[in-house]
Amino acid sequence: MEELYLEGKIRAIGLSNFLPHHIENIIENCKVMPAVDQLEFHPGYTQEAAVIYCKERDIKVQAWSPIGRTRILQEPLVLDISKKYNVSPTQVCLRFALQKNVFPIPKSSSAERMKENQDIFSFEISKEDMYRLDTIPQTGWSGEHPDRERVYFR
Repeated sequence: MEELYLEGKIRAIGLSNFLPHHIENIIENCKVMPAVDQLEFHPGYTQEAAVIYCKERDIKVQAWSPIGRTRILQEPLVLDISKKYNVSPTQVCLRFALQKNVFPIPKSSSAERMKENQDIFSFEISKEDMYRLDTIPQTGWSGEHPDRERVYFR
């Protein structure tokens, strides 16, 4: 990848599910700093240590599974906040990521949902509500962790 980058054939090198100790290995043994790290990120699973680490090194963070594999959409706090702002729970999750300077990449095959996913700039979540979303118990985690065996949920 570095050869392709140095030859100008690619513009950036990205990572997926790299935690700080994984990125340290990259930094120590490579010439090109990663531009982005895709992490599972949503209310209830923010991976704060990894996000802070990346931001301190100017590595952008993309959120995969920004709606917590839909389990977070049943979280009472997310439902309350969606009603307060008159938006969907999905929009709350996507806006939450944006306000944390994490770029969500939601998956959808429905044109209606794609449009809804894009309509997250018409509202802003208050500081107080962001604190509430930041501190909900771990919810919606996929069960995937790069250093552990996959956990399956029923």
